[in-house]
Formats: sequence, structure tokens, C-alpha cells
Amino acid sequence: METLYRIVGIESQSQYDWLAHQIQDLNQDKGFAIELDKDIVRLHRQEELLYLRRFLAFEQFSLVALDPAELELDKAKQLRFKNTQETAKKMRIVLILNAFFTVFEAFFCWTLNSAAILSDAVHDSGDVLAIAIAWFFEKISDREADNRYSYGYRRFSLLGGLITAVFLLFGSAFILITSIPKLFNPEPVHVTGMFWVAIFAVVVNGYCSWMMHKGQSANEQLLNLHLLEDVLGWVAILILSVVLRFTNWYFLDPLLSILTAVWIISQSFPRFLNISKIFLQAVPEGIDPQVIGQQILALDDDIDGLSHLHIWSTDGEQHMASVTVLTCRLTADEQEDLKQKIRSLVAKYNINHITIDTVYDPDHFIQRESSQHN
Repeated sequence: METLYRIVGIESQSQYDWLAHQIQDLNQDKGFAIELDKDIVRLHRQEELLYLRRFLAFEQFSLVALDPAELELDKAKQLRFKNTQETAKKMRIVLILNAFFTVFEAFFCWTLNSAAILSDAVHDSGDVLAIAIAWFFEKISDREADNRYSYGYRRFSLLGGLITAVFLLFGSAFILITSIPKLFNPEPVHVTGMFWVAIFAVVVNGYCSWMMHKGQSANEQLLNLHLLEDVLGWVAILILSVVLRFTNWYFLDPLLSILTAVWIISQSFPRFLNISKIFLQAVPEGIDPQVIGQQILALDDDIDGLSHLHIWSTDGEQHMASVTVLTCRLTADEQEDLKQKIRSLVAKYNINHITIDTVYDPDHFIQRESSQHN
């Protein structure tokens, strides 16, 4: 009878190629007919599952049973490796466009005597540096694990996001410091020039934001926040130029600058805190270790207790865990069956890599059911 499983935890093309090669050799040596399609595996005999589990355990992959009737609905979860090089290429284009526009903007802000454009020019100069750093770290994050970074380089992308958040916060603070005095002493601005600069800015920044809007990593999301803020800020300046065309409410210029800075802080500070928690190895948002511990204990009657359940995230996307399981199961096959159950359970929480240690206690001498003992 054919059974379907999803393999969880494949993070790179090299891991996938290794697994595909192992399955191919196994099919040739044992006469099996294991089919691997991306992260979906089709098995036809129980013996195939026993051998496959060895490969998966070696690479800490999880195996989750899949209902054939739901296979079509589940295609959105199919294996997709993070295309860091494509992301870095987009970042490079955004960097070039922003560098060009910052020089253009710096020239016109003095000519037009606009506090809003001046503050945006200062902010954009910081953007250029932040984008350059984000691009640099994004390229590094594509490297696979080695002897120096055994978990890989994924956190370099997270580091880029942290630096970008710091630039956003300091840039916003500078905008507040320079704009608040002008709110009480507003100065006339060149309305027509402001209008055409705003038109050009919306086009350039809108294109950059469109390029980065699908980013998933913290680095990409914060960079997209940069660009979205620029678009919204220039749309507001465009509207402001129209209003000033018919009024002399010049206080709106610094006021807009202040409101933009406050919005940036409100959006970037929570992300800064979230990235900081990831660096400090806090439990990922939405995951309760106590609940997971209770669910593991309820998996099997042969699980007598847990200890040292630790859950953390490498970059906000890839979660990891480790746990010690107390059991009366003796043989390696029995313990591996227990581990596969645990891997399948935690995979639902996007924990793609879990290290499971087992302590054999046939006499049930150790009495502990707490999963929080550290």
C-alpha cells in the first residue's frame, strides 16, 4: 500500500542532493521503489520506511504523514530553498537607485528650503548605508555550515536586519530633533519644486518597494519597511505640496516630518526588540515550551518524563530544539520510532531541527514528568 510523507528540515540544495543520492542507492541495492519529489516521499513497503528513517535521523530530518487526499491542497508548503542570491541581486539594484536618489534629493532640499525633504535626505543617506550593509550580510547568509559556523551563516541576514533597525531608530531621532524647532518657526518652501521632486521620489521608491515587498527574512522585512516608509513619506510630501499651493500653512512641512519619524519608530522599534530576542535565544513567538512538553509526554505511554527542553531560533524563520526523553524502550529501532513521533510533533511548530537524547529507565526508577527542568 502506498503511503505519503513530508520530509521536514531540508535547508539547502546540498542536503537535498545527498538525500536523493542515498535513496537512489537504496533503491538499487534493496530493490525498493522509494519516490522522492521535492520534500514528498512515496513508500510502498514497510521495510522502506525503516531504512529511510536511518537517513533522516542522521541529518535530523522529520517525517510527517501526509493524507493523499490533501496533497493538492498542501502544495503551498512544498520545498523551496531560500534564493539568497536573487534577494541580494534585488538589494544591489535598490542600493544603486537609492544612492542616486539621495544625491539628487540632497541637492534639491537646500534649493527648495523644505524641512520635510531635508530630513528625508538625511534619512535616505542612512538608508543607503543600511541597504549596503543589509546587502553585504544577505550575500554572506547564503553560505552553508562549516567548521567555523557550524549552524551556518543564516544569522548574518538577521544581523543585517538588526543594523537596519538601528539606523531607522537613530535616523528618526535626528528627524525629530531637527524638525521640532521648525514647527514653531516655520519657513516658506518652494512648492512647485517640492511637487516635482515628490513625483520623481514616489516613482523611484515605489519601484524599490515593489522589488522587496515579498521578503520573508527579518533583513528583507526591515529593508522593505525602509522603502515603504519612503514611499508613504513622499506621497505625503506630494499632498503637502498641493495644499501649500493654495495656503501658507508652512508649519505642515515640519509637522509632516515629525509624523513620519514617529511612524518609523512605531514600526521599527518592535522589530528591533524581536530581533534582539532572537539573538538572545529566546523562545520564538507563538511557541509555548510547556505546551509542547505536555504534548510530547502524551505521545506515547513509554515516555516517562522530559528534561532540558530548549527551543530557539537561528534567524526568526528556522527554529531548533533539544530535549532529553526518559523511556523504557530498549532497542535502537524502538527509540528511533519514539524520536520520529517527537520530530513529527514539533514540525507543526516550524521546528525543523531537534536533537533528542534518550535515557533508558526500564524500572521506572526516575520519577519526573516536568519538561521545564534545566
